[in-house]
Amino acid sequence: MYGTYQQHGRLSEDEVLQGMLTQRHRYANADPTRGYQHSFRTKSKWELVRLSLMIVGIECTYATETALVAPILLGIGLPHTIMTMIWAMPSIAGLLFAPVIASISDRLRSRWGRRRPVLLALGATTLTGMLILPNGTAVGRLLGLDSIPWLATITTIGLVMSDFSVETSNGICRTYAMEVCTVRDQTRVLSVMVLTGGIGATMGALFGAIDWDTLGIGEFFGGNDSSVFAANWIVLFVGLVVTLTSFPEIPLPVQESDPMLRPVTQKMLLDEVRRVNGEKGEVEVDDTPEVVGFRQFVRNVLQMPRSMKILCLTQLLSHMSYLTYCLYYTDFVGATVYDGDVRALEGSPAAERYADGVRFACLGMALCSTTSSIYSTFIERLIERFGARPVYVCGLLAHSIGMLAMGLVPHKLVVFLCCSLTGVMYATIYSIPFLLISHYHSKNCGGCEWNGVDRQCCGACCGSRSHSKLCQGEPFALLGRLRSSTPSTLLEMNLVKNMPNKGQRDKWGKDIEFLLSCIALSVGLGNVWRFPFTALENGGGAFVIPYLIVLLLVGRPIYYLEMLISQFSSRGCINVYDASPAMRGIGVGQTYSTFIVMTYYASLMAVTMRYLIASFADPLPWSECNDAWNATCIDSRLITNMDENSTQAAVTSAELYFVKDVLKEADSIHDGIGIPDWRLVLCLLVPWTCICLTLIKGIKSSGKVAYFLAIFPYVVMLVLLIRACTLEGAGDGMLYFIKPQWDRILEAKVWYAAVTQVFFSLTICFGNVMMYSSYNRFTNNVYRDVTIVSIMDTLTSMLAGLIVFGVIGHLAHVLEAPDIQQVVRGGAGLAFITYPDAIAKFTFWPQFFAVAFFLMLFVLGIGSNVGMATTIMTVIRDRFPHLPPALVAVGIAIVGFSIGVIYTTPGGQYLLDFLDFYGASFVALVLAVFEMMTFAWIYGVSRLCRDVEFMLGIKTGLYWRLCWGFITPTLLAAILLYHIATYESFTFNGYVYPDGMYAFGWCIFAAGVLQLPAWAVYTFLKRKEPDWRDRLVHCFKPTHDWGPEDPELNAKYHESVYKAEQALPRNRSIARRIYDNVFS
Repeated sequence: MYGTYQQHGRLSEDEVLQGMLTQRHRYANADPTRGYQHSFRTKSKWELVRLSLMIVGIECTYATETALVAPILLGIGLPHTIMTMIWAMPSIAGLLFAPVIASISDRLRSRWGRRRPVLLALGATTLTGMLILPNGTAVGRLLGLDSIPWLATITTIGLVMSDFSVETSNGICRTYAMEVCTVRDQTRVLSVMVLTGGIGATMGALFGAIDWDTLGIGEFFGGNDSSVFAANWIVLFVGLVVTLTSFPEIPLPVQESDPMLRPVTQKMLLDEVRRVNGEKGEVEVDDTPEVVGFRQFVRNVLQMPRSMKILCLTQLLSHMSYLTYCLYYTDFVGATVYDGDVRALEGSPAAERYADGVRFACLGMALCSTTSSIYSTFIERLIERFGARPVYVCGLLAHSIGMLAMGLVPHKLVVFLCCSLTGVMYATIYSIPFLLISHYHSKNCGGCEWNGVDRQCCGACCGSRSHSKLCQGEPFALLGRLRSSTPSTLLEMNLVKNMPNKGQRDKWGKDIEFLLSCIALSVGLGNVWRFPFTALENGGGAFVIPYLIVLLLVGRPIYYLEMLISQFSSRGCINVYDASPAMRGIGVGQTYSTFIVMTYYASLMAVTMRYLIASFADPLPWSECNDAWNATCIDSRLITNMDENSTQAAVTSAELYFVKDVLKEADSIHDGIGIPDWRLVLCLLVPWTCICLTLIKGIKSSGKVAYFLAIFPYVVMLVLLIRACTLEGAGDGMLYFIKPQWDRILEAKVWYAAVTQVFFSLTICFGNVMMYSSYNRFTNNVYRDVTIVSIMDTLTSMLAGLIVFGVIGHLAHVLEAPDIQQVVRGGAGLAFITYPDAIAKFTFWPQFFAVAFFLMLFVLGIGSNVGMATTIMTVIRDRFPHLPPALVAVGIAIVGFSIGVIYTTPGGQYLLDFLDFYGASFVALVLAVFEMMTFAWIYGVSRLCRDVEFMLGIKTGLYWRLCWGFITPTLLAAILLYHIATYESFTFNGYVYPDGMYAFGWCIFAAGVLQLPAWAVYTFLKRKEPDWRDRLVHCFKPTHDWGPEDPELNAKYHESVYKAEQALPRNRSIARRIYDNVFS
């Protein structure tokens, strides 16, 4: 059998495979009349294209249906809700019957094969349905049935026939191609199918983009829509004939009676390798015949391996997202982007605009298909380089980003370009899952008997269209129709479970790098513009007292706890919950909040960069009014008495420059958020480039950059403080800032402001501190670090307050303002309006101080943003450790930049504050309460203190125990309850958002908070204990490998834990357990 090969020791798989195929090819050639020899040779490219031509017709049909079915149904007079229900019918049929048809195909004993007879029947049904679908109205009138229900029924029959049949034939066609190809050709034929499918989809989309009426063809076929379907009918017919006549199948009875004519599977290959190399062992296969039927199919689905179930579930959710796009895309472009009306009178301007919009949408779909084809040529190499899971997840994530951009910026250019991201996802979901299923069956099954069923399960998941369609409603336009796609891309993928050996985690080059990185992370924009204004609003100098108290009772304890637990376990913000696996959702939710903050924080850096560039101009561009602003304006460089102008509706040029020139801020977002400003988009590239370069080598490169990010801002602050102290009126401003208002100190609002300021100033409970600490040496003195960082953060806030209010005091002095409060703005307005307004009045070198101030802001912001981006990077690399840091850094930068473009639109600031409230602040506060409960009472204060002693060799003082056990959790819970009790609908400068935005906000909030119960349920279901009580208890116990990263230390640690648990008395009361947890 292997006589043609030189046998030197063991034979490789390729050599054995070639021998098996050669032997079977010769055997089949002995009877050439049957024509089975092709199954055992490598196919040429043109033969693979011939096998794939039916996919051209299938994808062409998909594109045509996607473009025209919704306008056809709406044009009959159906409302959107009925239209979506009709669209769902073929999907429901596919969900119920497509797997059964595939099951019958698996068992079909026809001499023409198992797949081709089914493909012929489905192809004939599809062609018939395509004749009925565009001509439903004409058929109804021919039969005398003119009412809308009858016209809709006839059209629906055509839709079900074509859509159900073409969807079912899709999976069977791929199965047919895989079965007539060798093992090594299966990947090639799938890639060719995706390529040819992209060509077919492009053809279908371009058919819809052509105005057939102007060509004279439309009149011949009965209209523009009928012409499109006629062209599609020809393509499908040709593809069906060519594919069915390409290669004969080996019938099932022949395979059963003649083992030499069975296709070579991966399992057969491995068994043969063992045999020829003298190895023992063979994979056992259960050949017991099973009864065909829907019940048996359901049983097989329920008995699928866990990895197969996850694959099918992800496919289902992905198809829900993709088919939502397919369902509403053309109608959205025609109605929303082009402002047309499908029900307008024929020939009216609204109807013409709608038709133009549909044709433009078809061009977008053509771009989608072209992108899919191009991307498909790289998928195989990407899988080889990065693995199936990263490529699969990134493909789905690209679609989510595109849909979000379409919904937020409904502009022709944006809508057109984002279609390319959907093309990336389409190529992903129609190649990788089928390849994984094929590999699974080849390695685990003796034959491919249920290969078609499992592929059809994967394909039948697009029956989820019924769910996505039925759940949509007319009022939400694209925001409701497309944005719902995002969660489907966030599922954990376990498609091929290859657990890598756990290597040693990267470490900081020096301990000082960790300290400086923490300073750069915690000292950010909030210290410059949030703390001074918050202090002023809440009692001035008196605010410092509750702030320091809260810092001691909430800030430092949480900061110290997060540093300890992550350094001890060398785990990031998600894996650190191996200490209590059921609570892992806390880490996932915190990462989610960090990602939201990271994207909008960079947009603030873009505004800062815009001001930094403008600061080199002479005169400063915000110092003078601009006629284009069309407003009553006062030059900021002029000194004007505020008493004289207090009754005039004049605005300073600094404020108008910020609102009109930089942000181009819209009055509302009821009509959309507008188009991104190209200058801000270019400025947005700068911070993301800096972040990407900082993270290019992971923690090693970011540690080196931390020297600059942490130290440089203090140099600038010193210069600005000296300048502020030399200004007239600066003393009055500084005194106004620190002067106590003792009557405010007992107000609950003041204490709430102190908690939130500490919370967000130290960036605790966002996962960032845990991430940095996880790269520490095991014995690093974090007690020293937490003390230094908390003190530096507080002193920086006070220093920034003195600088800012010194300048504001000077501003009030030159304007002769009776009250400093009149010239103060909070938040971003303090940095981009008030301070620039004051600098514009400097008589000495205003450009230098403007550059210094905005350069300081930029560096402070980059330091914080690097920390947030590193958190995301750590989560990704913990999950996919084989990914190089440079690739992850570039990926984060691209995604962050793409989302950040949203904030450069005229409505960007509305979204920024909105997402900060619902997606960051609120989520982080809720999860912070559960974080403290997890480590204080589930993991336990007593065990945490033993861990500290094991790691650092020091005892934990009573102050830390009381804070962790009682004070900090109680204060956090109280502040959360206060926040809920005083909750009011969020507004932006008095602007009330549309009701749909508030619903969207609560969805954003739920997506973060509900991670906790979702992961808890997942952990419970994953446990294998027979008794549910044991499963529940073990969900909250640390994993078996919890503890130090070093194996020897880990073994010693578990020995110490065992001794400590044995020393505890049994049958303790609840009061005793509470006492022991905190004080023992």
